[in-house]
Order: sequence, then structure tokens, then C-alpha cells
Amino acid sequence: ELPALYLPLRGTEAAAYGAALVPLGLGTDVTEDVLVQAQALCDQLGQLLHRARTQRDAESANALAQAQAMRNALLAAISHDYRTPLAAILGAASSLRDQGAKLAPEQRERLAQSIMAETRQLSRLTDNTLQLVRLDAPGVKLNLDWESPDELAGAAIERARRHDPERRLKVWTEPGLPLVRCDAVLFSQMLENLIDNALKYSDAPAPVELHVRRHGGHVIFAVRDSGPGVQPAWREKIFEVFQRGDWRTGTHNSAAQRGAGVGLAVCRAIARAHGGELQLRPRSQGGSSFECWLREEEAPRVQEGAPAPDGGTA
Repeated sequence: ELPALYLPLRGTEAAAYGAALVPLGLGTDVTEDVLVQAQALCDQLGQLLHRARTQRDAESANALAQAQAMRNALLAAISHDYRTPLAAILGAASSLRDQGAKLAPEQRERLAQSIMAETRQLSRLTDNTLQLVRLDAPGVKLNLDWESPDELAGAAIERARRHDPERRLKVWTEPGLPLVRCDAVLFSQMLENLIDNALKYSDAPAPVELHVRRHGGHVIFAVRDSGPGVQPAWREKIFEVFQRGDWRTGTHNSAAQRGAGVGLAVCRAIARAHGGELQLRPRSQGGSSFECWLREEEAPRVQEGAPAPDGGTA
């Protein structure tokens, strides 16, 4: 006597994934055959829903397992790569403590420089790891503001020059560049990573250059080196986590092999977090150009006479 059929969407014998309401016209006589056919159709739909839920559960479990594997691999790589600089720092510090009075000034200076260099390596490794974990987290928010490309490039080069005794670094920026909207701390870390990477993989006296220019509605930050270049098979793999090795043609720089293999992965993550892209372009005269493309945006204009952020008048 009901004006509709209410049929379960049965995925398995023990579970249903909802119900179907089938309205009936007045005086409709529902035979047993019609009821069986209608229920069979609903069971098929229930089985589809069951398979879809099972697939979602499997994908979720797989993603969780991959994330756990990534964390485990990251912890293993970090713990392994911390040992070398820590051992070097401990050895140099012990020598200064136990034999400092007997060592020549040049020897003490070398030990002190070794401690500083290994500490910088630890600091960079820690920063890269923390940023990689942070940028991989859902709902991450950047501290965005309008920044001058000239100042970003100049600051990155100035910091890098403190650790470049050969003074191989050069910077060039196109006149009249627009402001870019970015997280200055993160973006600076990306540029410093790229510069440090270029210095490690190109032998002196080959220069390393930072060029900033406009092209096709983008502002491009390009770190260029004159090293041996990157093998074609590695030009995308090098941006993956834990990828390191002889991916540059003919390089035997042992110092370049150090690290957990997260530096370029962090750089690409930072570029993409800003809505941009980081890519590698081989240079025709030899070497590589790592280029971060940021889309141009129109900076807000401050009206004349409007209050400035510092409380004055614009």
C-alpha cells in the first residue's frame, strides 16, 4: 500500500550503501518479478559503490604507506648525512682543544674553517629538510609580500659570496623589473640552494651567474653555471627526493655527492608553492641553467595621500 518502493543498495550481504526510492503511480501493481528486477539493479549499484569505497580505502592506505616510507627514508638519509659533518666538527674541535697550543696559526685557521664549513652544511641540510616537510603538509600558507627581484637576487648573491673564496659569483638583473609576490625567506632559500649547487658542481675558475629577466609574462630567476652539464636521463630525476650521484656529465667532485638529495626537490617545491615552476635548461656553450619562472602580477597601487603602512602619508 506504500506509494513507493524503498530498496537497499546492497554491496555485500552484510552491508548496504544507502537506499533507492522508486516512486509508484497510483494503482500501480508491483509484481514479484518487477520487485526482483528492481532489487537486482539496486544490488548492482550497491556493488559499484562497494568497489568504489574499497578502491578509495586502498588508495588511502597506499598513500599513507608511501608517506610513512618517505618519512622513514628521510630520517635514514638525514641521520646518515649528519654523521660526516658531525665527525669532522668533533675531530677539528678536539684537535683545537688538545693540541691548540702546539699547532701553527695556519693549522688552527684550517681547523676553524673546517668547523664553520661543516656547521653551514648541517644548517643547510636542516633547513632543507624542515622546508620539505613543511611544504608537503596540507594547507600550508606562505608569508607572501611584494618584493623587489633586484633585492632578492642581490641578497642571495651577497650571502653566497661569504662562502665563495674564489669570488666566482656574478649577478645581472634586467632594468625595470616588476615586483614579485613571494615569501622572501623561502624564495631566498631556493636561490641560495641553487647557487650553492652550481658552485659545488662547477670547478673554479668557471663563474656562476644569477640572471633575472622578464619573458612571456613571467619573471625568470636563472642560476647559470659553466660546469659539465646534466645527462639527459637525469634532467627531471634530479628534482626528486633522494636523487643524487653522477648525474652531471663527467663530474668527480666528491663534495658534490654529499647531502641527502633534497636540495633541488626543496627548490622545486618552493617554486610550485608560489605558483611557479623550476626547470633545467642545458646551455649551448656548456653547463646548466636552473630557471624559476614566476608569473607577473600587478602590484597594488598606493593612492597619493593614502596612509602608508608606517603611519605616514604616501
